[in-house]
Amino acid sequence: MTSPIWEQETTPLPRLSGWLLEHFLSTHQLSLREVARAAQVYLLVVWRACRGLPLAS
Repeated sequence: MTSPIWEQETTPLPRLSGWLLEHFLSTHQLSLREVARAAQVYLLVVWRACRGLPLAS
C-alpha cells in the first residue's frame, strides 16, 4: 500500500513548466505585476514561477 500523497517525496517540475507559464502570460498579454496583484502574491513569487524555480525552500 502506498503512503498518502502528503507523505510522499515530490520531484521538482522541469524548466518547461516555467516556459509554459511565460508563454501563457505573453499569449494573453499579461504582465508579471498584473498576475501578482490579481493573485495577491509577491511579484517575486510569479517571477520565480516563470523561471521554474521553487517558490519556497
